Amino acid sequence: MRNPLLASHGSHILPYRGLGTGIPRALEYYNDIEIIDDRAANQFKIIIKRSVPQS
Repeated sequence: MRNPLLASHGSHILPYRGLGTGIPRALEYYNDIEIIDDRAANQFKIIIKRSVPQS
């Protein structure tokens, strides 16, 4: 869990109970994910690329 304070509040107001499992589950189900952990800028990004439907 990257933000325990946020997670502690979220667990009371959100219906989802799988806290801390999002990134491992995303990596399991999607093969085109880019993870950027920029500690110098204090940023963490995950980019999930969508496929574009062919016409």
